[in-house]
Amino acid sequence: MVGATGVSRESLAPLAAEWHRLEEWPGTAILKSNPSRDVLRLPPEEGRPSLAVKRYRVRGRAERWKYRFLPSRAAREWRALRELHAAALPVPRPVGFFESREGGTLLGSGLVMEFLEGVEPLPPLVTGGAIPEEEKAARLRAIGAIVARVHERGISHPDLHLGNFLGCQAEPLDVRLLDLHAVRHLGTVRPGRRRRDLGKLVHSLGEEAGPERIAPLVEAYLDGSREAGLGTPSEEVSRILDAAREVERVRLRSRDRRCWKSTSQFSREERGRWRIHRRRSFPEEAVNALIAGEAESLRTFVDRAGHTVREVRLPGARSGHRWIVKERSRGGLRSLLDRCHRGPLERGWAAARQLEVRGLPHPPAQALLIERPLARVTRTILVTEALPGRTLAEEVRSRREDPRGLSLFLARAADTIAPLLRALHRSRIHHRDLNPSNWLILPDAAGGEGAGAMAGEAGSGLERDPVRVAILDLDSIHPRRDATLRRRRGNLVQLALLPDGICPPRLRARFLLRYHAGERIHSSWLRSLDRELARRQIEEIEKRIAREITATRDGTER
Repeated sequence: MVGATGVSRESLAPLAAEWHRLEEWPGTAILKSNPSRDVLRLPPEEGRPSLAVKRYRVRGRAERWKYRFLPSRAAREWRALRELHAAALPVPRPVGFFESREGGTLLGSGLVMEFLEGVEPLPPLVTGGAIPEEEKAARLRAIGAIVARVHERGISHPDLHLGNFLGCQAEPLDVRLLDLHAVRHLGTVRPGRRRRDLGKLVHSLGEEAGPERIAPLVEAYLDGSREAGLGTPSEEVSRILDAAREVERVRLRSRDRRCWKSTSQFSREERGRWRIHRRRSFPEEAVNALIAGEAESLRTFVDRAGHTVREVRLPGARSGHRWIVKERSRGGLRSLLDRCHRGPLERGWAAARQLEVRGLPHPPAQALLIERPLARVTRTILVTEALPGRTLAEEVRSRREDPRGLSLFLARAADTIAPLLRALHRSRIHHRDLNPSNWLILPDAAGGEGAGAMAGEAGSGLERDPVRVAILDLDSIHPRRDATLRRRRGNLVQLALLPDGICPPRLRARFLLRYHAGERIHSSWLRSLDRELARRQIEEIEKRIAREITATRDGTER
């Protein structure tokens, strides 16, 4: 044991001797365990109180080299705890820390603290619905005062979130700060870094991070802060909310980068010439059936050279569950080019993960199989869930006999699709083929067969319910591509190309109002959209006439 305070070294000697077997001690509880650290609670014994023990692991060669030159996480947290505990801040009392090195290489480290009794995780006490608003505001004021005192000590906490606080349900002002291994001793914490720390904290509030909710936290922080560069409470609330939005943007960008890599939710396997990405819940028997071509085909949607789309039933999968299997085969120069960049189905796999992260409805992707013999990509298979329902184009065709019911349905669909399309564009996701056939109308909450099952009386209450939709054709999505004005207008024109040109100007104006979310709509948008829509409709009519002429000529020749 390298350091010890408040407790005799003799009482801590058994901990150092059996550091890697502490969880086997009688009465020991494992509070948290992940690949980077364990958190244990040791029962009290004669000469020492109940202790909380953190055991940090060193993962990989990079970390071993890193901690040759930098202090370990246990050493950093030990220093911060001693300084803040000496300043009477509400942090756990440090007891000791431990390091194991060999030739300067860190093998492991750990921290021993006094266990805090009578407290519990703070998030339910701040965001829980059963907690009175006065108690929530009191806890937020206590958090703001603690963070201000930490910053005044010249310490920045980049990992400041509600999960790093403990609170007492009986006493709202009893709040404790934890997890100080990431703190930085800066001497002076500048306003920008203060706002970033507070933005991370506000971001952890989730949906409750509104101006009114965080105002008590910011006011208490400003009361305890002597930094001259900070503004008024209303100004700081706005700036901290901007910092919280930046934290969310960085989080999504980080998740995007991990979409293609092996994460805790996906496994990545090598099996001969196949590279396999699949969800852990997707059975291995189904993967073998896809590779061997033994999947039971139910329907075929697309069947042409090098590209097929089928609905299949797979062995080992959930009973009665159906899957959509898209398969592309390549050869020649194209197979070599796809070795260096992602093909359509690889993009669809990454796009499904991004849509899942952002909470946008889509058929979840379950597996991606890539055949790569001799450094060439010859075949790719993407498996997604088969969702029930009908496409928007099919719904419009089924309602043509009821003009009033069709107009009501299109208005409800516009109210649902417009904000969804706006969220898609703001997330840097470009779908280059958002036509009505790539929007799936899901069954309603009452269990109807798509939105068409809700077509009762024209003025019925069900017709006013929101339409549930999902985005199809994931292989047409280009992740991390900015939605320029031309691309956004192209998506809007694709949506307006309903069967038989059913898209009156009033419906387009309603859709744009929902799409812009109350922002001012320039008349040029409507005019350019009308011109582009008219041009595309003429092209569609010309293509239809050409197909009819070709079919007539073929019939005459026969």
